[in-house]
Amino acid sequence: MAFVSNEAIDAAADAIISTRELCGLSEAGSARDTLKEFGVTGEDADRAVRVAFARANRTWDRFRKEAGVPSKHRCRPALSF
Repeated sequence: MAFVSNEAIDAAADAIISTRELCGLSEAGSARDTLKEFGVTGEDADRAVRVAFARANRTWDRFRKEAGVPSKHRCRPALSF
């Protein structure tokens, strides 16, 4: 994988979270669109999307924990490719 900046991956993770909050939209598509703005495409984008999903899931889990959701209900959302 070519170098993909943390800034690009963090922006893609933010796009995933924003899309998740809106429901019904493609999280992976939003991440790919964001990465494309940073010039990341092809296989590099595929790999970066996976990293972005991991970061987004970690952040999403933290949001649910801070909101007081019991741990048994804080399951990870599935990847939606």
